[in-house]
Amino acid sequence: MLVSVIIPMYNAEKYLDNLYASLQYQEYDSLEIIFVDNNSQDHSYEKACFFAKNDPRVRVLKEPTQGVSYARKKGFHASNGEYLYFIDSDDCVAPNGISYLVETAIKTNADIVEGNYNTYLNDHQLATIVRRSVEKSPYSKWEIHDLEGISAPLWQHLYRRSCIRDDFFVPLNQFEDHLFNWHAFLNANRVVCISEPVYFYQMKDSGLSSNHYAVEPYTFMHYAVKLYQECIKMGWMEQYENSLNRLILKQLLFLKLKLASLYHGAEKSPYSYSKLKEMKQEVDDIIRLLNLNEAVNCKQKVVR
Repeated sequence: MLVSVIIPMYNAEKYLDNLYASLQYQEYDSLEIIFVDNNSQDHSYEKACFFAKNDPRVRVLKEPTQGVSYARKKGFHASNGEYLYFIDSDDCVAPNGISYLVETAIKTNADIVEGNYNTYLNDHQLATIVRRSVEKSPYSKWEIHDLEGISAPLWQHLYRRSCIRDDFFVPLNQFEDHLFNWHAFLNANRVVCISEPVYFYQMKDSGLSSNHYAVEPYTFMHYAVKLYQECIKMGWMEQYENSLNRLILKQLLFLKLKLASLYHGAEKSPYSYSKLKEMKQEVDDIIRLLNLNEAVNCKQKVVR
C-alpha cells in the first residue's frame, strides 16, 4: 500500500538531512516523498532536488510563499497514495513510525490512525509524550472522542485519502491543524489510537508557521462556521454542538492570550498596538455574540 509523505518546507535547509535520513531508512518503504518548497530563501529546494536525483520515491515541487496549508494542499493534489502522512520539515520520523501507522490501518480498517510522539526539549534532552493510554483497539470514532480528544498536529496521524477534501486546507497562520483535523475526524468512520511513538518533534521557531503572528478572529470564525455546517449536513449537530462550542471557545481564549502577549511585547509582532487592540475586541465580540461562555458553562479565567 502506497503512503504519500507530504513535507511543506520554508528555509529548512539545516534540518533536511536528518529528516530525509529518517524517511530513507524507514522499515516501511512503499512511500512517495513529496517536498513542497514555498520559495525558500536558503538552499532547501536544491537539497531536496539532490535527494530526488538519488531516490526515485522523492519529488520536489516549488510554489510561491503562501503558507503551510497551501503547500500541504499542493502536495495532496500531486500525491497518489491510498494514505497520506503530513510531516514538518524540521522534525524526524521514528524508524518504525510509518510501519506502526500502516499496520494498524490495515489491521483495523481505520480511516485515521493517531500515534504518540517524542519531543526534543532542546538539542540534547528528549521527553516522551504519551497523550492517551490505549487499552483496546480498534476504537470507533464515537468511542474515542467527542471531538475534544483530537490531537492537533497532523504529523501524529495517518489519513485515508478518501477522508480528505480540498476545503480542509484552510489558509490560516494559526489553528489550521485544528480545523483540518476536526473536519477529517468528522468524515472518518473509524479512528484508531496507538501508544507507540511515531515521530520526533523538535521545539524550534522555524518553518511556515510563526509564533510572531496571530490569526484574524473573524477569519478564523469564517472557517469555524463550516464545522457547524458540516455537522448540520451530517445530522450530528445535536451530538457535537457542545463539543464544537468548547473547541471554538478554547481557541478564541488562546488567541486572546496570544494577542495580550504580543501587545505587551513578550513576542516580536508585525502588528501595531491599535491593530492588536482591535483584534482583541473582535474576540470579545465573537464570544459575546455567540454566547459561547454560557453555552459551555465556561468558568475559565481570561487575562484582560
